[in-house]
Amino acid sequence: MLTFIAIAVGAVALWMLFSAVRPLVERGVVTASDWERVENEALNLLDRRDRLVAELRELEFEAALDKIGRKDLDELRTRYELEAVALDRKLDQHMDTYSARIDAAVEARLSRPEGAAPDDAPPAVEAPREEKKVAEGACPSCGFANRPGARFCNECGSPLTLPAGVAT
Repeated sequence: MLTFIAIAVGAVALWMLFSAVRPLVERGVVTASDWERVENEALNLLDRRDRLVAELRELEFEAALDKIGRKDLDELRTRYELEAVALDRKLDQHMDTYSARIDAAVEARLSRPEGAAPDDAPPAVEAPREEKKVAEGACPSCGFANRPGARFCNECGSPLTLPAGVAT
């Protein structure tokens, strides 16, 4: 029996170690569509949380006007507060996950020797000798259509405004 417990504990420990190390060795690329999906999920969560807060305020107002009983008020308040806390936890989880991925991407880019292209980058193309503002947010390196006002490409990370004489 003791052997079985030791094997089970060892298996759980190996699984935890694998779960902790796997994100460090995986090579994942986050595309613009992934970021857009994450932004939409986060915005939906924030919108739902804001609606819950508004519903809580309205509930308090109705209770002040004696339109709702104390028992119903307590029940609804508890349900809304629990849902709002769950939404906040989900938002924090999203933030932690993507902050870590952003930090890893920045660290990888900073650790490359200066002037070295990333492994999956397209070959460098020489830019025109004059300053060029990219029309409609299209990336000069990969052609991805970025949102208006973006300073860097959401697909490859290249700057969208190029100083004179800089190769992409």
